[in-house]
Formats: sequence, structure tokens, C-alpha cells
Amino acid sequence: MLAWWRHVGPPDGRLAVVAVRDEDRLVAIAPLWVKPETRRYGMLAERTASPLEPLALAGHERAAAAAIAEALANASPAPAQLVFQNAPASSPWPRLLLDAWPGREAGALRVTGVKNLPRVMLGPPSVDAWLAGRSRNFRQQMRRGRRRLAAEGARFRMSRVEDLEADVNALARLHHARWAARGGSRALDERVEALLMHAGRELVPLGRFRLWALDVAGRTISAHLFVAAGPRQAYWLGGFDDEWAKHHPSIQVLVEAVADGIERGEGVVELGPGAQPYKYRLADSEEVLSSVELSLPAA
Repeated sequence: MLAWWRHVGPPDGRLAVVAVRDEDRLVAIAPLWVKPETRRYGMLAERTASPLEPLALAGHERAAAAAIAEALANASPAPAQLVFQNAPASSPWPRLLLDAWPGREAGALRVTGVKNLPRVMLGPPSVDAWLAGRSRNFRQQMRRGRRRLAAEGARFRMSRVEDLEADVNALARLHHARWAARGGSRALDERVEALLMHAGRELVPLGRFRLWALDVAGRTISAHLFVAAGPRQAYWLGGFDDEWAKHHPSIQVLVEAVADGIERGEGVVELGPGAQPYKYRLADSEEVLSSVELSLPAA
């Protein structure tokens, strides 16, 4: 989030992070920014990351929401609008904050958008066991493509710190090539690429920034980025070389990430917001994300 603020955040915005403590223990945090001119508050990394919502220790949500609402109502500028983009539809935070808002006048909550978040549950003990639960056609396609790639000398690898600049550049090259004919990408530009380099340098050593590359003869033909926390990893963005499309390199990398997650003992791979058909070739469940706007009265 701080890398987003440094490289992508609006130049006319201000940080507005609310931390809730019980004595010396941090029990909740609402990582927000504000556009003072409009008094619009939003989550750091909005439009670039999801799902996004405040965080609290279990059991502290309601008390934390009251503390956050009081702090924001007394902030300068006081919020006119609080926006959550791509929060979990099950998130209690918008309603908790609205109900806790100081003053007698009621605010309003409006859902402005809904998206599916396909997921792969990593319950099977091995990738072979997981593939056994996919369709016969999918299994055959993946194994045939893997054999053909192996015959070409292809190899999968995860980016190290020393590879990061070249691999982020490869990701950008492949992604932009895929979107050039459709008017260009809205997800990736020079600012976001700088964000990836910044975050990657910090998170690669922790195993949380997983940029997978598929190389043939020293050239990356497919690159896909996952970020991880706890028992969960989330697919963020990718691209592949159309000349290799018949080998399904993008799906092959996604399967490699699933195999890696199973080996690590993780629980789920999120495939990113949106109901694109290719995701459902892997997915076995989904979550729903909601974008919500709170219109807030003066305290």
C-alpha cells in the first residue's frame, strides 16, 4: 500500500491512516487516503489491488469501527464520502462504520458494483490429485502442452531479487502486447511498474511477491504475478507471447502456481476479480466483491 502511495497515489491526496490501539497493542487499522477538495476518503491501493477493507483482530471489529468512525468524523477535512472498491461482499466494515458514525443524522450506503472472484481451493495433497478433479479435456490439454514445452527446453522459474527488473519488464512487455489491439491496458503503466519494483524488492525475500516466468531459450514467453499472505495467494496480472498460444502458456503458469501453493501447504489461490472463462477452467469456488460508497453526514 505504501508503494502504491509513493508511485500511484493522486498528487493532490493526503494520507489518512487510522490506527486503533488497546493500550500498546494495535488491534485495527484503516489504511485510507483523502482528496481534500472533495472530502472523498478511499482505501490505499484502490483500483490496483483487491480485496480491500480495514483489518482488525477477531472480535474487535465493532469497537474498532466506532473508534475509526469517531476519528474520521473529527478529521480535517471531515469525510463527505467513504469509498470501498472491491471489498469482500461479506465485509462488515461499511455497515459497521455507517452505524457507528457520530451524530443524529443518518448517512447512506450504496453498492456501486459487484464482481466475482474465482478461487482454487488447495485441499488435494498434490497437483496430480488436484488435476484429477478437473475435466478430462483439461488434464489432457495441460499434459500435452507441458510435454511440448519441455521438448522446446522451456522452464518455469520464480523471480529472485536480482531478476526483478528484467522480469517486471518482461511482464509489462507481454501484458501490453496482449492489450495493444484492444486500446491498451488500464491496469499497468509506468507508475504501476515502479510500484511493482518497489514492492517486489521488499516482498520477494519474504516469499510474498511471486513473479512466475516461463522461459524458452533465454526469453520469457509468459509471466504472471501472484502476491501472498498467510495461507492465501492472489493472482494479480500476467501476459504471454501469442506465438506460443497453442501451448497454453498462461494456464500452464497458473497451474504451476497452484502446484507451488499445494507444496507450501497453502489454502487458496484467488484468480483476480472478473468472471473471465479461462479462470473457471481452474476455479472450484468463488467469492463476491462489492464496491460500496458511504455518504456521510457532518458530525
